Amino acid sequence: QTFGALELAVDGSAASTKDSADALYYWIDASGNLVQATKDQAAALGYSTLAIGDHTAALIKDGDTVAFSGFGLACVNQEVIAALEERWLAGQGPRDLTIVNSSAVGARGKREGLGKLSYEGLVKRWIGGIMSASPALGQLAADNKLECYNLPQGVMTALYREIAAHRPGVVTKVGLGTFVDPRIEGAKVNDVTTEDLVSLIELDGEEYLYYRGFPIDVGLIRGTY
Repeated sequence: QTFGALELAVDGSAASTKDSADALYYWIDASGNLVQATKDQAAALGYSTLAIGDHTAALIKDGDTVAFSGFGLACVNQEVIAALEERWLAGQGPRDLTIVNSSAVGARGKREGLGKLSYEGLVKRWIGGIMSASPALGQLAADNKLECYNLPQGVMTALYREIAAHRPGVVTKVGLGTFVDPRIEGAKVNDVTTEDLVSLIELDGEEYLYYRGFPIDVGLIRGTY
């Protein structure tokens, strides 16, 4: 079976399961606990009418910095991303988010993953290690509709660790002499991106790049499979 045929089979299976009356969703019960139930069960037991993705999306505020797990669509928190899109289209916000990803979060040719957040005003800044899987968001960057930085994937993963440890950032030779080097473009993708996130420093007579850390308000990590 070809990969394309297998992908279609998986997509079709997921769609039929989601449309089934027996499909399980995540809900919040009266005590605030996370539970699994069908839609009918949730209504009968008085669980919150919002699925967990909608609850989580509602906690994300204007101007928050949101980091995303995943590679392609594997381990991507699609439920919350979809809920963010739905809230935006309903005029409920949030807006002016900074979104952060180390690996690709999306699927080429499909409006999935970060592609669902491709609305002017929803995202103010995009800091990513791989961007090709989110072409619609990339088009907003190309049109100067959001600030955009393309940092090396490995540096991004190391930067997560430094941010979590409340250390200032990553010092490495990775990126020297490339578009990431501040003497060239400083990883800035377009004209509206002006703040410097990458600096050139010298240690013991050798050149390094310093990738400055930044606060992350929300981490969206998919823990199911």
